[in-house]
Amino acid sequence: EIITGMANLREFKSLIYKQNTINLNTLNALKPVFEKRLPLQMEELKLIDCKVSGNLISELMQNLLQLSQLKRLALVNVNHSLESFEKVVMYVRESESLEEIDLSSNIVHKGSLV
Repeated sequence: EIITGMANLREFKSLIYKQNTINLNTLNALKPVFEKRLPLQMEELKLIDCKVSGNLISELMQNLLQLSQLKRLALVNVNHSLESFEKVVMYVRESESLEEIDLSSNIVHKGSLV
């Protein structure tokens, strides 16, 4: 409910989501926030110790690339799949606004890279 209400706010610059679960409903609620443009755009998104699937991270990266103008992104201790990590790399390469990214405390097992 809080995330859904954020789309109604005229502007805010930062969202720090810590130790929560992120699902498709959360992502869909954030899309209108990602679409905001200068000077109303969100500049920072931090997902810290959140329960989120690799598939959802991939979709998040695709949405960010298409819609957002983030300057700072943190995906700390989230559940990356090989595909989601590749999407993060693509986002870093292609984003024109990203200045800083934090991928700390992520473990990618050798088996997930095969």
